[in-house]
Amino acid sequence: MTVPIVILQVGGCVLVVLTLLEFDRIVRILHTQRHSVWESLGRPPGFFWIPAGSSWLGGWRERQRLISDITFSRPRWLSEDKNLSDIQRRYRLFYVAFVAFFGLWVLAGFIFRWWK
Repeated sequence: MTVPIVILQVGGCVLVVLTLLEFDRIVRILHTQRHSVWESLGRPPGFFWIPAGSSWLGGWRERQRLISDITFSRPRWLSEDKNLSDIQRRYRLFYVAFVAFFGLWVLAGFIFRWWK
């Protein structure tokens, strides 16, 4: 395996973990500081942090809805809190960086496979 592909794989894995940790931070803040919002969202769980009253497997639909909301839009409850807005900004940065790393990884795989 070539060094650039390994770098892209490791970088992609780091970005996935960072993205999931930022998502968990949003869930934790919603659960502790904006509990009514968290409940109105269906009590979504995080990936690594599962709040009481939520289930990792049972809450997959709510988690996916929250991921979609914070990735592709800016809900009102998020806009009203600067801390949550900052976390969303980092979440999106890590998410976009991961997608870019993944694209580069696929492209590098094709290039190195054809150049043998």
